[in-house]
Amino acid sequence: MNRFNRAMQGVEGANKRLPKQPQPFFRRCFPLWLDQRGRELIHEVLFREGVEVRFRAMLSVLLLRFITFSFALLFFFVSTSEAQDPSRIDPLKAAMLSALFPGGGHFYLGEKEKGLAYLGSEMSLALGAIFLENELAKKPNDELNPLFLLALKGHELGVYTAYRSARLMTQNRGYETPVDESPLSDFLLAPFRLDHLLHPYVYLGALAGAALTLGEVFLENPKRRYGDIRSVRAAGIRSGREGGLLLYEADLALVSLSAAVGEEGIWRGLLQTEAERSFGSTRGWLFTSFLFGLAHLFNPNVELTSGKTLYQVSVASLGGLYLGWIYQKEHYQLSRSIATHFWFNIFAGTTAFLLDPKENPLGVRVEFRF
Repeated sequence: MNRFNRAMQGVEGANKRLPKQPQPFFRRCFPLWLDQRGRELIHEVLFREGVEVRFRAMLSVLLLRFITFSFALLFFFVSTSEAQDPSRIDPLKAAMLSALFPGGGHFYLGEKEKGLAYLGSEMSLALGAIFLENELAKKPNDELNPLFLLALKGHELGVYTAYRSARLMTQNRGYETPVDESPLSDFLLAPFRLDHLLHPYVYLGALAGAALTLGEVFLENPKRRYGDIRSVRAAGIRSGREGGLLLYEADLALVSLSAAVGEEGIWRGLLQTEAERSFGSTRGWLFTSFLFGLAHLFNPNVELTSGKTLYQVSVASLGGLYLGWIYQKEHYQLSRSIATHFWFNIFAGTTAFLLDPKENPLGVRVEFRF
């Protein structure tokens, strides 16, 4: 006990020597690699700073630890992975390994190039997200970090593609539903194909996004609209009202495309397929859609204490039902559900910004004329 007390006194004494003014965010987080400074920083973050700064610090710490863990496992998998015997391949094992660290499932399948591609891209995006968080933290706001979201959705896509590769290697053995063999470029271009844009599934989904957002705005009854905007600050760039709208739409398009591809792959391509395999077509579809709605409780723009939380979760669940139904109707091909998901997000996000810019879903900073 005496040894423990002396250790705690040493940490508290070190904390007293911490600078009174907060250091730049990245400089505060990076020293967590050092034990003593790490303990000092944890004390500073937990007891001396606001909730928002604590969340940003925790985010960067997790990203840095994740990067280290991934590279440690990389050496093991690169040195041991070989092309698997198709009779021994398990699609769910491939998916879980990719969920554990970027490219893990592809290394398990002997696809080293794909594994390295996912690992390198996700690590680059994660590091970029940390530096962007440093810039965003200089002026407190709730802006969504697009690089962090890209890394997350890229990770989800890697889980799905490892699962898909495993099913293809086993010739879809044990599955009654077909596997989507489309190249990733088809997924990325799906929202912009003319046949998708003119299809009722897609444009009705887009209109539903706008209509449902109108209902959410009606619940809030905001006092300021798009015409009251003086300036917009997004990703560290400040612009006027019209330029700010363009910045917002560009950010929204990037976020929506990554979300549509990543989420459709993981939720429809993997989870709904496995749920239907276990519970049957209808029950698996309903179960996955319900989980899809609950998962949106963890979105950064959802306030658990807000009265509109139930509305947002209900909208997400209805969206999951619709997208899952499209997935079934399209013979378990993802392109059309990706296109619908993308345009739903675009119409919903644009409507929210025009009618209630202060509470926009991306959290960009908006200043008003009065």
